[in-house]
Amino acid sequence: MTEITDSEILDEAVELLHTAQKDSANHKLGFAMMMYLGQKLYADTFRLIGDLFRDGKGCKQSNASSRYWYWKGEVANDERSKEQLASLGEYDLDLIAFLEDAEKTGRIDYEHLSELLLWAPLISGQIVNYEGQPHGLMCTAKNKDDAVSLALNLSNALENGIGVYFQETPQGDSFAHVLRYGDLTMLELMGDVNAYYPYDISWSEEPLGSSFTCDREFAESIRPFSYDVKYQPLFPFRSRELIKDRLIARGIDEPKFGLFDTKFGKFMTFNFVDKATESENPAQVIQELGELAKWHLPRGYSMLFLADTLATEAL
Repeated sequence: MTEITDSEILDEAVELLHTAQKDSANHKLGFAMMMYLGQKLYADTFRLIGDLFRDGKGCKQSNASSRYWYWKGEVANDERSKEQLASLGEYDLDLIAFLEDAEKTGRIDYEHLSELLLWAPLISGQIVNYEGQPHGLMCTAKNKDDAVSLALNLSNALENGIGVYFQETPQGDSFAHVLRYGDLTMLELMGDVNAYYPYDISWSEEPLGSSFTCDREFAESIRPFSYDVKYQPLFPFRSRELIKDRLIARGIDEPKFGLFDTKFGKFMTFNFVDKATESENPAQVIQELGELAKWHLPRGYSMLFLADTLATEAL
């Protein structure tokens, strides 16, 4: 069977995005195909992806992400464009006004905050440890001449396996907002930390609070399945490698994951239940290791840790 070429993928993606119903599976597939090419730095896609974010086709409408992909196209054509942002509207100064308004009203629109953070003038600081994970500290810059932006540092953060700890001011008690590694992967791929991902898995939306019970009916509904990666990797960027290394550091010798379907929908799991049961507080260990895995992955993933036998695929 002849392997489909990037040019053919592009043609099919454009066709799906123009003909498929908005928010349909095929519409999301078209966007996934386009982003697959974008991550491969396929030259014809940068402007097209920027247009998709501008118009909200296959993704959430995002002016910040639209500008980001236009800028990536400029850099791909000429590396000297990396620091030249004048043609893209310079830095946004709206973040400072947004935070001032939030302080007055006591209300925060976190979706809008993520949009503003991508191109806001920021000062990049040291690596800080927050809840056991590394984050790059970034604060608002009053002077544009001293500023950097999250957009220009996004690829570096993804490559270095860190999140972002945004604090309004470098010192003192000021507004703070955390972007996990998984959040950054979604900003890059979907322009939205809460985006659906991947397009062809419907994760469970069942609340997993203290009232959740794994009764016989639920147990009998469990059906493990495997995911055939096509265009959207289950573990974006370095998340698979990072989870593996950090679980090994916590005493899991051969980290594995698994996917399973149930009457409540699909879940992901990892093999640290047996290790947890050896401890004095199994529930606490499962929670800690579960949060470690979740930090690296998109927020939309549903995770449930029942038995190591459900995690059969090596990380």
